[in-house]
Amino acid sequence: MANCHVRIAYAPNTIETAKTLSDMTGKTTVVEEKVSLSGSRTGHMKNASVNVSETARPLLTPDECMRLPGPEKDSQGKVVKPGDMLIFTAGQSPIYGRQILYFFDPVFSARAKIPVPGLTPQYQSGITDSLYEPRPAAWYSATPVVAAPPEKNEAFSEQYFVA
Repeated sequence: MANCHVRIAYAPNTIETAKTLSDMTGKTTVVEEKVSLSGSRTGHMKNASVNVSETARPLLTPDECMRLPGPEKDSQGKVVKPGDMLIFTAGQSPIYGRQILYFFDPVFSARAKIPVPGLTPQYQSGITDSLYEPRPAAWYSATPVVAAPPEKNEAFSEQYFVA
């Protein structure tokens, strides 16, 4: 999982993975306050003391990670309700979220139906993110196109190294 900016985890099925997720979520501080009273039973309490202690605990224990709710399925095995997930983004606190079922959302469902670039007659030159410089169709062809090496101009390249 190295070199990942965003990591998404669902309910693990092994304790080793649950321990890793628990370690990734980090720790939180639990503040506990204890009050101690002393004195006679019949009279007034003479002494009272308050002790405040701070204890570190995992934000999610491995057991809690193992119990993350998964997606609910119907009798045919189709997902009908999303499950929970953990989202880890580099440099940010972890996020406890709920899965998006793209096939129920009209916006995500439409995005999932976009054809693969260069494989349909409608998008022969591929889909581009630039309105001004469409990608050439050769980028999506089955045979690789080899570009000719640039011509070397010795006089031009040497002018920077002359003392």
